Amino acid sequence: MSNITKFALTPGLTSDKPIDYSTTWGLKQWTESTKKLSDTPYDGSPQNLKMFLERLASRVITAGWKAITKVDGKDLLTQYGTISIADWRKQLKDT
Repeated sequence: MSNITKFALTPGLTSDKPIDYSTTWGLKQWTESTKKLSDTPYDGSPQNLKMFLERLASRVITAGWKAITKVDGKDLLTQYGTISIADWRKQLKDT
């Protein structure tokens, strides 16, 4: 068996298998993926929405979460205004 080094652009993309959080690597992945997006929490205001979504999009990419931001082919981070609650419910039932 050969020792092949796995390469990925971000840590979250090294495997498509569930992360084992009982391992050192799994714990590091969880810690990095769940840390604060910023020292100042998003306050829900429209003027701060763009900054929040940019930070969240960056985290989505580094954590390898891109697939879970899709609902009926629409991206939650860029098309959030076009996704209805009914779309979300259907997505949940289908998965």
